[in-house]
Amino acid sequence: MIAQRQFEMPDRGRHYIETRDEGYTGHFPLRLTEFSRTRLAFEIVRKTNGHVDVSFALNALEFEEVRCVAEIVFGLREPEPGEDDNAL
Repeated sequence: MIAQRQFEMPDRGRHYIETRDEGYTGHFPLRLTEFSRTRLAFEIVRKTNGHVDVSFALNALEFEEVRCVAEIVFGLREPEPGEDDNAL
């Protein structure tokens, strides 16, 4: 699954989701519900099948690197000026 956010133009809080399951592909508002070293959970704001839960294992350094990107993608913070565009 790919979850991405557009920065060039206003996205009205909608994210682009892409998966093998076409029912989940499209532009949707997302709401982060949990992010930890072992789990990412979020809601896709739509009528049905809106809960996504992903399990993984990150060490502390990996988590800090990924946390910054996740916060930007889920709209919890904006990218800092000069922040590495390649990381997003």
